[in-house]
Amino acid sequence: DFYMTTDEAKAYGLIDYILQKR
Repeated sequence: DFYMTTDEAKAYGLIDYILQKR
């Protein structure tokens, strides 16, 4: 199983948000 810490989840969520806004 793959587990992300809260900080990692936030970081990836932010990256995902930025990439989708292009």
